[in-house]
Amino acid sequence: MPPEIDLKRWVARFDAIASVEREEMRRNGPRPSWSIDLALSLIATMQAANGGCLPSDPLRERETEQVRDTWMRLRRGLRR
Repeated sequence: MPPEIDLKRWVARFDAIASVEREEMRRNGPRPSWSIDLALSLIATMQAANGGCLPSDPLRERETEQVRDTWMRLRRGLRR
């Protein structure tokens, strides 16, 4: 069987799965608790694979520092 036919089947399966998921979402609505549980599970799995810590993300660290600086300025302004 030519490889492009296998690729077409592979893509068709993803399309079919997406269709089923859309139909289920339409019928049942969103499930936030399931999404949160899944996200926490993925984070825990990543931490376990990295020896208990998350990988460093310089962009996130910079954004976190900017948020901390903003809160500090706001607190200083409220204390006056």
